[in-house]
Amino acid sequence: MVDNKEFMRILEEAYWWKVDSYTEYDEHAIAIELVMMQVIDTSAIALADGFPPRREIGRYRLYRITSGSKQLPEKEASTEEFAKRCKAESEQLGYPVMVTWRDGRPRSHPMDWYSVVQKEGNSFFLRSWDGKIFDTVKAFALAFNREHMGAWEYLLKDNRWHYEDEEISYHYNYSGKGVPDKLDLSLQLVQKHTSIGKVTAGLCRQEGQIYVPCVMNNETGKGFFFRVPYETVIEITARDIPKGAPFTPFQQLQAIEKLVPKIVYDLEGWKIHSSEDLVIDVDVKSTTTGKIPIRNRYRLPIGYYKKRLSTEDSSVLIFQALDSNTSEALREEKMDLVFDLERVDRFWSESIFTHPWINAYGHLEFLNGASFAPSWIVHRGMLVAVLKSD
Repeated sequence: MVDNKEFMRILEEAYWWKVDSYTEYDEHAIAIELVMMQVIDTSAIALADGFPPRREIGRYRLYRITSGSKQLPEKEASTEEFAKRCKAESEQLGYPVMVTWRDGRPRSHPMDWYSVVQKEGNSFFLRSWDGKIFDTVKAFALAFNREHMGAWEYLLKDNRWHYEDEEISYHYNYSGKGVPDKLDLSLQLVQKHTSIGKVTAGLCRQEGQIYVPCVMNNETGKGFFFRVPYETVIEITARDIPKGAPFTPFQQLQAIEKLVPKIVYDLEGWKIHSSEDLVIDVDVKSTTTGKIPIRNRYRLPIGYYKKRLSTEDSSVLIFQALDSNTSEALREEKMDLVFDLERVDRFWSESIFTHPWINAYGHLEFLNGASFAPSWIVHRGMLVAVLKSD
């Protein structure tokens, strides 16, 4: 484990940090006055400190506490008094006061910096990166409580997830035979609702005065802990929340735009309209939260889409979708075409087309492996009939 003096040296090797001063409490605890720097001119000749000209853009006080300190509390022994002390210092200094603990555990990231949060009269520590996913945690609770595959469609697509429970382990960047994908994960989460029940999003005490984002059921004590280990990865672990563990719910749980769909869809059946032209009619039930479902019939002209997209090249479309010189609307349109091409660019025959089924994920699937999600059918298909509702 790196000691505090070596830690300061490592900080100063990065051009964006400068150690202004420090105070040692004992050999295991130190308060570092940090200056965040920004390079003014990367092409300029390095100065005496070995860096190009830089300017100050922010200041921090960082407490670094390693195992064995007698002056400052270790992580598992952190107290509300210490959290209040850090908050008071921050208000007095006019810039953030943060804490990082090093206990030798292999999963303890060197940038696990904690800031103080005050909520409902309680002062506690929260990892800075974890504080950026409150909306995602709220959206997770909404999707989980919907008990529907479609509720996960955008939430899982837009984030890089690591998920662990007693049955599966899902990592967004793994691939290969037998590795679960996002559809497996969404199915697993829908099934989890049976054993967990409705959940509430909030912050739960993990150890000492450290809190973590979570969703939990107050009666069963079951739920999920959330953590951002690095960058934009979100780590979710199914947990039994200790009985009586302090829990602070988020004050308002609302739908988060583009994370949880306001409408979810179910496929109820299909009818081949033209096997020669590869046209199929699909019956879809659309349900909004707390409202009566609406049933519609949509015509899906797969043959037309194949012909229309036959001149498109996926690599060109991807390049256009990432071109920052075009409008956001145009980039989204090109990316949609990429996904459309993936769905229809397959070998088709009349026997393949005339034998679809609704798979475990609620998608319309064919013998050639082509799979169409209900939301895609609704947005790409043509409404041809309004069906009788319940």
